[in-house]
Amino acid sequence: MDNNAMYCAEQINIPTELGPILKQFTKAVLLDEPQDLLKWSANYFAQLANLPLPFGANGEYLDGVGVAKKAKEEKGSVVQEVRPAEIPIEAESGDVDDAGNEAGADEVLSAIYAQYDEGDGRVSLENVSSLLLDLQERLGLQLSDGDAEQYLQLLEQDEEGFCKLNDLHSLLFQDN
Repeated sequence: MDNNAMYCAEQINIPTELGPILKQFTKAVLLDEPQDLLKWSANYFAQLANLPLPFGANGEYLDGVGVAKKAKEEKGSVVQEVRPAEIPIEAESGDVDDAGNEAGADEVLSAIYAQYDEGDGRVSLENVSSLLLDLQERLGLQLSDGDAEQYLQLLEQDEEGFCKLNDLHSLLFQDN
């Protein structure tokens, strides 16, 4: 009897959810027949985890809020919705979207970000306080004046006085 640890069932702990995930992934690959499997896979698993897609339709790398890196020069020619992974707060009832439907926290957050977005996934530091006030009013986010000041100090600004929306989002909604 061979006692090779590689073949010993007790040595390998395979999560029960791995099988169905790989089966769904394999089916999706066979149906879509992607040309660049790695980029397609990154988008597939990001979408499965409800995260922003890392690559655009043409294979260009996106900066984390759904905007192509090249869009900085083209100023807003590429626009996609900001999709946060999870928001630990609920939208106030009565918030409605442009179509008149009651909106959830994700949609309200996306609308607020879009209002302050400069077209390239950035927001002016001058507007961060207003953005935080909107989040407090429309989503019930609890922030003190000291919290707002602390966020402003933690945000990394570029030479033009802007910060990335995804950096702000990460600060506000980080997992504790």
